[in-house]
Amino acid sequence: GYLLLGAGLGVALALLARAAARGSRAATTGFATVGTLWSLLAGFAGLVMVLTWTATDHTFMYRNENLLQLSPLSLILVVALPRYVLRGRSAGTAWVVTVAAAVLAALGFALQLLPQFYQVNGEIIALALPTQLGLATGVWLLRHERVALGETMRRAA
Repeated sequence: GYLLLGAGLGVALALLARAAARGSRAATTGFATVGTLWSLLAGFAGLVMVLTWTATDHTFMYRNENLLQLSPLSLILVVALPRYVLRGRSAGTAWVVTVAAAVLAALGFALQLLPQFYQVNGEIIALALPTQLGLATGVWLLRHERVALGETMRRAA
C-alpha cells in the first residue's frame, strides 16, 4: 500500500509537471500544491525527528534512519517550490533541494543493504523515495522546458 501511494504520488507529480511545462495552468497549480504539501509533511516529520533526537533523551527516535527519507530540508521547498513553479523565479533553490531530498532518500534505501543499518522502515522508504524522485523529476521537467522556451524566445528576437 505504501509503495502504491508513493509511486502514485511520484508519477502524479511528474505528470503534473509535464503538463505544466506544456502550459496547463491547472497542472501548474496542482504540481505546486501537491509538491508543497508533500514537502511540508516530509519536512515537518524530519524536523520532529531531528528535534526528538537532539533535544530529548527519547531513545526510540535516536538514530532514526527515516530522517534520510523525510528530511527537514524539504521545509525549504514550502517557500521555494511555489516561488519557482507559480511565479517563475529562479529554479536554483527548488532544484538543489529536490535533488538533495531525492538523493538522501535513495541513499537511505541503499544503506539498507549494509548490516549496520537494520531499522525496519520499508514502508517509509516505499512512500517517500518514489515521491521524492517524482518531485525532483517534476522540477527538472519544468526547469528544462522553461530553459528551452527561453532559448527559443531569444532566437526569435
